[in-house]
Amino acid sequence: MNLTGQIIGVVLVIGSLVGSGYYFGHGSRDDEVEKLELEVQAQMLRADGETATLRSLKGKLVEERMRRAQMQRAAESELGELAGRVAALSRAAERFENDLRKKASNDEDCTVLRAQPVCAAVADGLWGRQTTAGPH
Repeated sequence: MNLTGQIIGVVLVIGSLVGSGYYFGHGSRDDEVEKLELEVQAQMLRADGETATLRSLKGKLVEERMRRAQMQRAAESELGELAGRVAALSRAAERFENDLRKKASNDEDCTVLRAQPVCAAVADGLWGRQTTAGPH
């Protein structure tokens, strides 16, 4: 063979090696790119699912906050009503006690008891601290 033929042969061999390397490399690269695209799509679907879950959780948290605020308002309202009832009952009890003391002061039978020596606790319960009977 002559030198030109050898050079052409070497160029053809090198060209075929480069071509086949390009072909296999390109095919391998396409497979890798396709695999990565599938992975990206899977990650996008997962992200969409997680976004939907997050939105759902945020909605539930908002509902829970609203429910708790409503419960708080109801409790405050009930406590306000209860405080009013307690105050009214306290006033009624005080009036009742004052009425009993007035009746005891004006009743003849109770006046006899006032003159009797009774224990201080009974006297306090009947007439309050202003008892005239001496404790024993």
